[in-house]
Amino acid sequence: MNNADLENNIANDQIEVQKKTDTRRPRLTLRHLHKLRKIRELKQLELINQSKQLELIYMPPAEPLG
Repeated sequence: MNNADLENNIANDQIEVQKKTDTRRPRLTLRHLHKLRKIRELKQLELINQSKQLELIYMPPAEPLG
């Protein structure tokens, strides 16, 4: 899966919103665990892309100009 697919899947998921009157703890289902895994993968991809950009920005020049 690429970055855009993961973002779309996460954005389309319905999240149960708790109210003040809810006293029970929500059940952790496989759907919740799958969503958490997707979010973790998305963050890892963003971190890898960011590190590649930083390498490119701060890379020493290949040859001296002049």
